Amino acid sequence: MILGFDNLDKDMTARCLMTYIMAVLEAVKPSAKADVFMSGGGSPKHLILASRLNEITAIETDYPFRLANQGIALNLELVLKEIAPIMTIQDPLVFADKLEEIYPDDRVDIKSIDAPLMSSCDCYCCKNYSQAYLSHLMEVKELNALILIAIHNAT
Repeated sequence: MILGFDNLDKDMTARCLMTYIMAVLEAVKPSAKADVFMSGGGSPKHLILASRLNEITAIETDYPFRLANQGIALNLELVLKEIAPIMTIQDPLVFADKLEEIYPDDRVDIKSIDAPLMSSCDCYCCKNYSQAYLSHLMEVKELNALILIAIHNAT
C-alpha cells in the first residue's frame, strides 16, 4: 500500500501532521503483513514524524533534491543531536508537540571557507570538496554545484 503525502503543506504543525498520518493509517487499517510506503513528505520534520509510526515500512521523498536545486545543503547531524532527548517519548502526539518546540534549522549556510559542508559527513561531496569550492561553483552557476549538494543531501 502506498500513502501519498505529496500535497502536504510544508508548514503544517507537527501535531497536525501526526494526527493526519494516524487518521489515514486508521482508515486504511493495513494488515500486519502489508508494507506501507509513504510517498512525499515536505521536510525532515515530516519524515521524523512518519518514522515514529511502526506501520510505515519505507519513506520516499524528493526533499533533499528540491533543496539541492536551490543550492541548500542539509545539516541532519544538528537535527539528530537536537532531537535526541525526545526520542524516548512513546506517545506520537506528545512527541510531535515536543519536536515542534525544539526543531532546529536543518540547513547548512554555505560559506567561502576551506571546510566540508559537515565535518562528520562521509559523503563524496564532504570528503572531496570544501564549502569555498561549492560556493564558487554556485556563484558561476556551475551545474556540478547542485549535483554535489544533492549527493550530500541524499547520503
